[in-house]
Amino acid sequence: MKGEKFYELSNSIVKAFFDEVVCEIANAEKIKENDVTWAMIVRFLAENDEERKEAKERRVYINTYNTLVQKSPKAEDYLGEFNALWAIYPRKQGRKDALRHYTAARKDGVSYLTVEEGIYRYLDYIKRNNISINYIKMGSSWFCQRSWDDDYSAQFSKGQTKPNAFHNFDERTTDYDALFGGR
Repeated sequence: MKGEKFYELSNSIVKAFFDEVVCEIANAEKIKENDVTWAMIVRFLAENDEERKEAKERRVYINTYNTLVQKSPKAEDYLGEFNALWAIYPRKQGRKDALRHYTAARKDGVSYLTVEEGIYRYLDYIKRNNISINYIKMGSSWFCQRSWDDDYSAQFSKGQTKPNAFHNFDERTTDYDALFGGR
């Protein structure tokens, strides 16, 4: 199966190259494409072999140069954006790690507005649910976990401080006294 696909692909590449060569010869000789002979094709390829090599070397050089010249974005490039976001984030611990994760996210294509909107949704979530500072994510964790993608639409009931009520003995459904003999 793979061999057949390779064969089809290689045939299409050869056909495209052949059609291009025939078209070039026909234009140069001022004849119809149907009138191009194998002898003309062989002569054309032999004459243009050096020119094609030089053109390929130029393309390789240009591509290498462009690759070397293009600098990848660094943390300094996003520092201004990050400082603006850091100013609105509520729990400012782990700034260095947060900057590193923000820079990585920006390189991956995440926009500044996406992160900013995520922070505002998180702030609204904190306010709506009256979350204690102990349960607010540190800045480094929030940026590392890319929490701007999280859903902050959940709201707790007035009496509930956390989603898990395990610490409240009155709300447990398991009767531990019955299980362990009522110590």
